[in-house]
Amino acid sequence: MMQGYRVHYIPGWDCHGLPIEIKALQAIEHEKLSPLAIRNKACRFAEHYIKQQREQFQRWGLLADWSNAYRTMDKPYEANQLRVFLHMYEDGLVYRSVKPVYWSPSSRTALAEAELEYYDKISKSIYVKFCLQSASMPDFLRGDKPVSLLVWTTTPWTIPANKAVCFSNDATYCVVECECPGRERERLIVAVNKLDDVRRALKQELPVLMTFPGHSLRTVCYHHAFQNDIVCPVLSGSHVSMETGTGLVHTAPAHGMEDYVIGKEHGLDLDCAVDDDGLFAESVGFGLAGKNVLDEGNIAVIDHLERCGALLHTSDYVHRYPHDWRTKQPIILRSTPQWFASLTVLKEQAMRSLNNVKMTPTSSVNRMMSMLEGRDDWCISRQRVWGVPIPAFYSSDTGEVLMNRASVSHVISLVEKQGADCWWKLPVADLLSRDVIEQSGSSDFIRGDDTMDIWFDSGTSWASVLKESLDGLDGIADMYLEGSDQHRGWFQSSLLTRVAVHGDAPYKHIVTHGFVLDEQGRKMSKSLGNVISPDDIINGNKHQSGYGADIMRLWSASTDYQTDISLGPGLLSRISEQYRKVRNTARFMLGNLFDFTPSTELLPDSQLLPLDQYVLHLLHLYADEVTKAYEDLVFSKVHHSLMHLVTTDLSAFYFDSIKDRLYVETAKSPVRLSAQTALYHLLSIISKSFAPILPHLAEEIYSHRVGLPDESGSAFKNGWLDCPSSWRRPDLATDFEIGRQIQNLAHNVLEKARIDKAIGSSLEADLIIATPKGRVYDALRRLHGRDGTCGVSALCDIVNTSHVSLVCSEDMVVQPDLHLHDCAAVETGLPENDIYAVSGDIALNDDFVPSTPVIVQVSRCCLEKCPRCWKQWSVVPGSICQRCQHVLDTHSFNGLNATAQR
Repeated sequence: MMQGYRVHYIPGWDCHGLPIEIKALQAIEHEKLSPLAIRNKACRFAEHYIKQQREQFQRWGLLADWSNAYRTMDKPYEANQLRVFLHMYEDGLVYRSVKPVYWSPSSRTALAEAELEYYDKISKSIYVKFCLQSASMPDFLRGDKPVSLLVWTTTPWTIPANKAVCFSNDATYCVVECECPGRERERLIVAVNKLDDVRRALKQELPVLMTFPGHSLRTVCYHHAFQNDIVCPVLSGSHVSMETGTGLVHTAPAHGMEDYVIGKEHGLDLDCAVDDDGLFAESVGFGLAGKNVLDEGNIAVIDHLERCGALLHTSDYVHRYPHDWRTKQPIILRSTPQWFASLTVLKEQAMRSLNNVKMTPTSSVNRMMSMLEGRDDWCISRQRVWGVPIPAFYSSDTGEVLMNRASVSHVISLVEKQGADCWWKLPVADLLSRDVIEQSGSSDFIRGDDTMDIWFDSGTSWASVLKESLDGLDGIADMYLEGSDQHRGWFQSSLLTRVAVHGDAPYKHIVTHGFVLDEQGRKMSKSLGNVISPDDIINGNKHQSGYGADIMRLWSASTDYQTDISLGPGLLSRISEQYRKVRNTARFMLGNLFDFTPSTELLPDSQLLPLDQYVLHLLHLYADEVTKAYEDLVFSKVHHSLMHLVTTDLSAFYFDSIKDRLYVETAKSPVRLSAQTALYHLLSIISKSFAPILPHLAEEIYSHRVGLPDESGSAFKNGWLDCPSSWRRPDLATDFEIGRQIQNLAHNVLEKARIDKAIGSSLEADLIIATPKGRVYDALRRLHGRDGTCGVSALCDIVNTSHVSLVCSEDMVVQPDLHLHDCAAVETGLPENDIYAVSGDIALNDDFVPSTPVIVQVSRCCLEKCPRCWKQWSVVPGSICQRCQHVLDTHSFNGLNATAQR
């Protein structure tokens, strides 16, 4: 925006879905509430938190079009969402089918992959045998002992739903002899590659009787382990792997995605005998009805298998298991009638469209591509009421679906006027137009109970927010920003729905951030007591005072947001110190511009002192750095560059070097105006540069710009960092980089002299710099100026001493009997004093030029301190130096004594 672009940032809220419905219904008897009552409570709950969050976001300094924020529960949004659904349905991309989906018994609804979280879970794993049917047994397997297929599973509760056992065509299998509990020795079939694992589990030798290729099992059938009178086939399956198990896979088409594919291919029964609550249905029998499949039902199945003699081994197995991300309870795979978005063709188009999308970090490309490539069809229906309805009607007699352009368009027209509540509020006769009823030949229909997946809600935001009529936009966002979990969530659902309708991606750039951890790198949780609220950071609480919004923003900018980042009191304290450093830097500049009028007193670059020209050179480099960092979205680089400029270039170098001019020279002297001109440019560029990160501080600075033009009344309406090319002075920079290295050497030797009380302040020191003739010597001569005493010497200002003498090192006289620090001293010609010296090397920014040796020597100055400027420039104790006398003579102090005036 500050660069002159018109930026459309329209914030919004995803309002529907189970999290809000659950929160809204907590602590009330909601089982007796009607769908409309539930929706009303959920709507009020959402509105309450939208208001609260909007106020928080505004307090945090987020610039956005808050008056036009979108909400997925708004009528126009819901209508546009249904239009996208209709478009996909008419293109054959939406269909209804009975197949396994992720089912949450705790939420009583289907879930998408993006709604799962994976935690460690202890499951009961079992080895169970399925006895081969003798009639189908090939000759090479026949013998006097029975032969069984050995399978391994971590979901014993699915054994009653077993319809087949799958093998791998490419694997080699063997027949082994086994001691089965309570029975004679039997023969078991396992994959050769898994035999060692099975031996360890069963703790038996399992001698191999024969081996054979997997395809030899093609015609084999077996007796169901749960019901011996049921015979099931042995089938080839490409999904069979040798990573775990026995190489033979128990297949229950009602409870597994790959199992379902095998079942469809071979016409197996897909019926599910587990209800919405995760309980066994009456049809299962064996006393399992009403038992929870993940708890007592699972144990009951294991007990039955043991009684039947089919169970060979059971043990605890720890593995990553999917859980409902809202209730944190485990889910199951369960076959139910659901609505799906077909991704067979769609995901290929989506992957191609990603080739035109920039991703930050670049690793996001592979992550999102792999997730798309491995994704099954998208289950878009949910069994809840707080959402946008899937506008399907069903015949009361046949259950046949009625859904077409006319029926859906009529519902859309009602939603535009009344909102999605109309689906539950109006009678079916009003939801179906007269023309639709006449064309269907029947009026006996019931409305569907399914709502759309909230990822379909949020994924169609482009249809409402990215309006192509908005200032000539193309309906594609410049950037989507969200957490790394959205590679399978919002990023993906937005892509799929947009590609389905327009054939392209809804965004040009995806930026992915990590998540916030505590200072020890742990995930924040209430149970650990390590949760830090943004509002507590800003406003404080009973345990700590608030830092303000800019501190939180500065911390955020300082991090590598592409990864998980840490936050805690220690980090906030350090960031607060950095903020104060920036603010105090701005205060120093504002304080010294109180009497400066840019319109008449701003000096051209050519009239500035070399030191001031040099700091503008640094400012130009800084502006280029931060501009590129912002454009690359590397905000930590902006933070690093800002703190380096403020602490190293300004506070530790430039400000100390110009204080003498600012405080001692006449108010309108060229040398003071030169420093003020540089400060004016510094304040303007620096405050603009951090305004996107520290907006409140930037506005505060702007409001205190005394005497400066104020066309807009805001720091955000005066453009970006306008640094003329004339500020680039690499030739001058070389001299001052040498001067700054000298400053470091001088600091070391001055500190030693102060510790030994040879001098008080650095202004009491006489400094001699000795170096061979060459580039370093010539640079120091240019920095030193004409006389190095009462004139303006940049070198004196840099090292902050009253006097500096520059000598050629070939003329040095060594005095080994003096008090030395690190090296020999140089003959000064001054009265005897303690002399301190330090040696070092000055490195030029040139790989082909060797470093230059330098000696910096300090002794106490023989002149007197000026009571006004404090420099050792006076001849008579207590008298004003020549420069200060000139300044005093220039101004009238109404008869006040000059010393008293100071």
